[in-house]
Amino acid sequence: WNIGCTFHDILTASHHAVDVVQAVRSLGAQGGEIRTRVNVIHTIQRALTLLEPLTRQLTVETEFSQNEILLTANEGELMRVWLNLIKNACEVLLEAKIANPMVSIRVRQSPRHIHVHIMDNGPGIPKEIEDKLFQPNFTTKKQGHYIGMGLGLTMVQKIVTEYRGRVWAESSPGTTTFKVKIPNN
Repeated sequence: WNIGCTFHDILTASHHAVDVVQAVRSLGAQGGEIRTRVNVIHTIQRALTLLEPLTRQLTVETEFSQNEILLTANEGELMRVWLNLIKNACEVLLEAKIANPMVSIRVRQSPRHIHVHIMDNGPGIPKEIEDKLFQPNFTTKKQGHYIGMGLGLTMVQKIVTEYRGRVWAESSPGTTTFKVKIPNN
């Protein structure tokens, strides 16, 4: 029985290792010139796999309107968008020491667009910096555990815009939601 449990644990760990390696390979894919039909939900799940050491410290809820939402895209580019948005949400929650920190990821498809909402229950974005969020070299991560270069959200906006999409934030004390809207293609 003990040997069977050990083999089960090894098998589970090896499957997880394969997922991590595949996610890293996708992330390293070349820029926008290589576009194929990509499952948006799959890219979010791969981003979550890479962020597992961070997300283990909080609750992550996902809500997908269906199992497969296809978009002609570069998988690595989409993963960079989700990685930045989810990582930022996690870091804000952990830095602010929020009780019961939670990130919620909702994906749905309308007839014309793909909608991805990444929400956290953190302190919210101060009104005085909302207009600066997507500016290059602007960061709020200058002290504490996390340090930023101010390029993550700029890169997110650049990638989403290349897909003729839009990204924006809606925030109030106790909740921030980054919304991505990309046309179906």
